[in-house]
Amino acid sequence: MLTIFIVPAVVISWVVPSKNLSLTAGVMQAFDGFFNHFNIGFLTPILGVMLVAAALGGMLTWLAGPSKGLPRRRAEGDRAGHRHLLPR
Repeated sequence: MLTIFIVPAVVISWVVPSKNLSLTAGVMQAFDGFFNHFNIGFLTPILGVMLVAAALGGMLTWLAGPSKGLPRRRAEGDRAGHRHLLPR
């Protein structure tokens, strides 16, 4: 389990020199280094947009879950006779 955090950090430290490594842009710097090594550097901005879209999708899932689940739970509580335990 811990290897999923250690291995990428080690690989990034191999690709990006420590004096150039940024905590906020380290992942993009690593992908840029890999892509430039294989002469496909044009993929870096495309990957960046894909990562932003994935992060937004994950965030929207966490936001939408309670807004869908709470009304459903409220309806189940009404049917089960536990209305007095639910917030109004």
